[in-house]
Amino acid sequence: MTHQRIDPAILAAVRSKPKKSKYGNVKVKIDGISFDSKAEGERYGLLKLLDRGGVIEALELQPKYDCIVNGVHVASYRPDFRYRHVETGDTVIEDVKGKEPDAMRIRRILTEALFDIEVRVVNGKGQPLKIKPRKGRKRGKAKC
Repeated sequence: MTHQRIDPAILAAVRSKPKKSKYGNVKVKIDGISFDSKAEGERYGLLKLLDRGGVIEALELQPKYDCIVNGVHVASYRPDFRYRHVETGDTVIEDVKGKEPDAMRIRRILTEALFDIEVRVVNGKGQPLKIKPRKGRKRGKAKC
């Protein structure tokens, strides 16, 4: 009987636990669509009900906004949802977050300025996210 050595990389991969998400979110699949968090999947379910009920229309997932400044592609921003309210005709852009990281906030603000839009940052139930100012920072004029 001969013993074969198992490649250490394969052995490590088999023994390793699944990598945890940076923000602790759990990916979910709804209607065959993968969502980065339970909250995002929850919000999708609520928006689908509103769509079926005729309250909203034209529901889109992760529309892409390319931020181009002076001919230079600076960033891309993909909010979670875009839809239109039937009654008012207003287009609503939503990003579902548990908390908003600084880099995401900068991209959101840049997108809002370039496209003259407002992105609603909400939790899974559609309630506005309470974004607290960072500690140790004083509000005032920025120095560049």
